[in-house]
Amino acid sequence: MFIEPLRKADPPIIRRGGADAFIDEVFGNLAEILSHHKIMLKALFERQREQHPLVNTLTDIVLDSALFMVYVPVLLTLTANSHTQNAIPGVL
Repeated sequence: MFIEPLRKADPPIIRRGGADAFIDEVFGNLAEILSHHKIMLKALFERQREQHPLVNTLTDIVLDSALFMVYVPVLLTLTANSHTQNAIPGVL
């Protein structure tokens, strides 16, 4: 929806030669987000099937999804940096 128009804009929206770097920076984790979205959507449909016709709550699913999207990248970064000076002492 956004990537191709950024690449093909004439005149360019982003200076020539800079669009690919910008797209990588902004949309670099698009596949990961889509993958997690599918997991969340599956959980939402499952909840709907379990509690039809009136769904009591979705809070737990949304909270789990938000925590996953925030903490997994942080933990991966901390793990990757655990042997460098950027690691947080006592965390890993």
